[in-house]
Amino acid sequence: MQFELTDQFHRNIRLSKERFDHVLEHPEMVDAEQRIKESILVPDIIKQSKHDAKVWLYYKLFPKTPVTTKYLSVIIKVLNGQGFTITAYYTNKVKEGKTIWQR
Repeated sequence: MQFELTDQFHRNIRLSKERFDHVLEHPEMVDAEQRIKESILVPDIIKQSKHDAKVWLYYKLFPKTPVTTKYLSVIIKVLNGQGFTITAYYTNKVKEGKTIWQR
């Protein structure tokens, strides 16, 4: 599976097959394709990484997941006005960092 979407900043965000295969190494992410897309298109919050200003973290809270109520975090590297998905995973909380956007 691979896709390309346009986020709210009118930036193309790409998820390659290689990166999606990496995401699928986590069993709880097997049916998360639609949720990954939703997290990019309509996130609850977007943070900038404390460690790399070119890395943005898109978060969306899902009340029911394979691992209880969790945020889905989609990690995007922004280069030359485009985004490349690094990974995606469920997490309990939003990481620290500069808030870029919040619902």
